[in-house]
Amino acid sequence: MGNVTLILRTFIVFVDTEPVVPMSEAHHKIQYSHPLVDDTYLNTLSLNTSENAIVTILRSDALAIPIATLGYSLDKVNSTVRRIALYIPGQVSPRALCVAALTGFEPHAISPTITPAPAAVTDGDTHPMQQHFEQLTNTPSFWDFGKLGLKAVVYLDANTLARRNFDELFTLPFAFAAVPRNNHSHSDMDLDGRLLFFRPATVAFQSLMARANISTSANDQEQAITHAFYGPDALRLPQAYSGDLEMKLLSRSSWEGLQGELRLIHYSLVQPSWRGTHAEVGLEDTREIVRLRASDWGGTFREEILEWGEAWKETEESHRLEIMKCSWKHGMRPPNVILTSN
Repeated sequence: MGNVTLILRTFIVFVDTEPVVPMSEAHHKIQYSHPLVDDTYLNTLSLNTSENAIVTILRSDALAIPIATLGYSLDKVNSTVRRIALYIPGQVSPRALCVAALTGFEPHAISPTITPAPAAVTDGDTHPMQQHFEQLTNTPSFWDFGKLGLKAVVYLDANTLARRNFDELFTLPFAFAAVPRNNHSHSDMDLDGRLLFFRPATVAFQSLMARANISTSANDQEQAITHAFYGPDALRLPQAYSGDLEMKLLSRSSWEGLQGELRLIHYSLVQPSWRGTHAEVGLEDTREIVRLRASDWGGTFREEILEWGEAWKETEESHRLEIMKCSWKHGMRPPNVILTSN
């Protein structure tokens, strides 16, 4: 019997040569063998650029440069729809507004619609989590954009870079769409609130506001609002519309498989221009900050961080005069600079 056991064990060793794929890897493995969108069909559709918009939030001065860089990347992928940057008056500086508007984003002032409960936890920046997340909770005001003449909106987190055009989202007939979260700590029903597609409707806005205080945590308030209102019925978009760096940690092979169809990169785990404070624009040393961030997480996201850095470099070079005017106008005139007209 011992000999039989030895033979079976030996046989198993020789035939079982395929590597075992971890469940997390297998679950997240993505490989596009065909184009995600039928461009021939898409070209038959008309898109009214004035009725569609990409929206982001200027939550603090630190997001001015990311928004300008996002706008530049949208130019590179030939996005022609309107761009709107929401902000709360008094919470960002004139300089930040000036920089954020460099690449086509229209600043649009809003009032806070929800006040999260105070939170004692800090984010390592000496800012309460409430302060960091409180502007995320302005998301419900998106549904009231109809009065701006908009029929479709794509919301993007400011720390996002466009890789490919995604105008096809504006042709969706659905009321709401989002990308599922790919973190194993969340339910498959959870939506990633950093990219949202929706069609503004006053009735929806009023209904959403009636549910606005459902969250028990300031950190989860944005997620709770969108999930409770549309969660089970929301159209789930492919991961190609998220490009969350977290996926690279979960499955490098899936991340590589996404590259050919990736529409956006979302810098969730590492923000390329983050300098440790929300209160500075950082025009003076952003390139150096990017080099520092590239080494975060052991350099896992170095390629993506440097890609963002190159986009900012091109933004800075192509809008040099406007950037100087932003600094000059708000009391920070560069020394020995002579502006000349063409």
